[in-house]
Amino acid sequence: MMVKNMRVAVVDDEQESIDTLIKLLALCQDVDVVYESTSPIDALSFLNEHQVDLLITDVVMSDIDGISLVGSLSNPPPIILMTSYSERAIEGFDIGALHCLTKPVNIVRLKQAIQRVRERNYSRPYRNSIVIETTERDHPENTYRKTYARRFLLSDMVFINTDGNLAHIHQIDGVVHTARITLNELENRLPSPPFIRVHKGFLIHMDHIDKVSFKQRRSHLFMRGETTAITIDPSKAEHIKKYYFNDQTDR
Repeated sequence: MMVKNMRVAVVDDEQESIDTLIKLLALCQDVDVVYESTSPIDALSFLNEHQVDLLITDVVMSDIDGISLVGSLSNPPPIILMTSYSERAIEGFDIGALHCLTKPVNIVRLKQAIQRVRERNYSRPYRNSIVIETTERDHPENTYRKTYARRFLLSDMVFINTDGNLAHIHQIDGVVHTARITLNELENRLPSPPFIRVHKGFLIHMDHIDKVSFKQRRSHLFMRGETTAITIDPSKAEHIKKYYFNDQTDR
């Protein structure tokens, strides 16, 4: 049985690093480099329009870094990160990277990483997810920087509320993560439906609505696992009513 060659994209803002990696990839069996770029912005455009089997990207780059590049992809392929800073490896795994290679890249470790991708029979499990830079004191890497990237499954996000310049992301397991990001930015990045801005300070996942009360003067809802009511902006009440009751009927 003929093995299909793995289509690989390589992104690094240093051409010398790309050239070195391509020489190493030439020593790997059944691998084709189909795209290379020193511009993560150009790579973002390409990868959102073309499918590859593997993305190998540097972490620290100009314009946007590798973590942000991966987080901005609508349907990311398997990811192998490269970095000269070993403390950033855990950040790579937070966004779903299968492997993190320390520069200079070692051919043995590169082959092991590619084999790991093959064995995983990767099926793009992060299609319905989003990467957000969070700020949490108890993270082991907090001594190195104030924020780190975390990948959230959209289905696990119950609601998000704002507190000044901070957004608090409430998950279905009860854990709350904090991020320096505006609700406007999150609203633009999250799909609608199921996400909707019910109030200037709240962005919710409508599949996690527990109960609602629609009244002429004031409507409110309760999210799953929460006891505090969220006021519904009058302009959003009809939309939520249709979605909620259709969902109840489907159940």
